Amino acid sequence: ASEATKEFAKANSAIVKGTGATGSALAELSNNVRNAMREGVGRSASELGEMVADLNTRFGATGKELEKLVDEFDQFSDVTGVDTKQSIESLADVMAKWNISATETDDLMDQLVYASQASGLGVNELMSSLKSGQSTFDAFGMSITESIGFLSQLKTQGIDSASALSALKIGMAKFSSGTKNRRTSGVKSSYSVMRKYTGVRKSITRKFTILISLK
Repeated sequence: ASEATKEFAKANSAIVKGTGATGSALAELSNNVRNAMREGVGRSASELGEMVADLNTRFGATGKELEKLVDEFDQFSDVTGVDTKQSIESLADVMAKWNISATETDDLMDQLVYASQASGLGVNELMSSLKSGQSTFDAFGMSITESIGFLSQLKTQGIDSASALSALKIGMAKFSSGTKNRRTSGVKSSYSVMRKYTGVRKSITRKFTILISLK
């Protein structure tokens, strides 16, 4: 058998192993690999087989949508230096946490790359913080774009993101229970973490001022 045939056999094996696909479903996914190679995605058939399997299982993508994701993750991995498989798993986790659809993948990638390059914050660390801090950011009414900007600002100001998120969680916990003074203390401690990020400062202060008055 030729090397190309062997490579496609490996691609099919990766697809079957990763998705359990057989028959027409396997044929369609195999065709996605061929199309990606025709479009110039610079990876072997076996590597593409793994990508197709991972994207199909993590994003539920098929057909042209799947091929688009293959191209986007190929470029994302090249730019960030993050392993493709890890990129797919991490970004899929972030998008699931934030309820972001697969059609918004490219836009989110652009935001992550820009933030990383502008601040020096590693993409892996950024994705990890977005995942672990989602509930905290959501409690503050922050979108994922605002959260990416906030994490970038922390990095440029030399503030550890894990410590900052912990402080925000403590502030939220104080706000959520206890006396009015304790809730005010929670607002102040959270605000002190936010003070250098003017993009969300006013909206957060206003939100907590209103909530305190209602308690």
